[in-house]
Amino acid sequence: MLKQWISVLTAVTLLHCSNVATAQSAPEKGAGRGPGTPVEQVEKIKPGKKIEVRLTTGQTLKGKLVRVTPQGFELRRVEAGHESVQSVAFQDVESVKKRGWSLWAKIGVGYAICMTIFLVLFHDFSV
Repeated sequence: MLKQWISVLTAVTLLHCSNVATAQSAPEKGAGRGPGTPVEQVEKIKPGKKIEVRLTTGQTLKGKLVRVTPQGFELRRVEAGHESVQSVAFQDVESVKKRGWSLWAKIGVGYAICMTIFLVLFHDFSV
């Protein structure tokens, strides 16, 4: 009986996750990786999101996007407990990508949490 419940829950969870994945808007081309100019990449990222910036010098900057201007953007960085806002010119940027968990990673964690809760609630501990 428990195996049937687990099978049903797994099927329902997978169906739900696939619906959530298809309901999400597909990532726009160049949003944080791959082709596109740095201007196009930054314009597709919302302020407040974590980003990673690779400069033409090879240096990598990590922080949160504050705002975008016609000449560049501002990046909020925290180093050694000190927070600062740094202006970055588009001409100095090689690429910009969004940081954080992918949609599939979030779905996997949600599935693991659901399965754990289900097993705790429906497992017969008297055996």
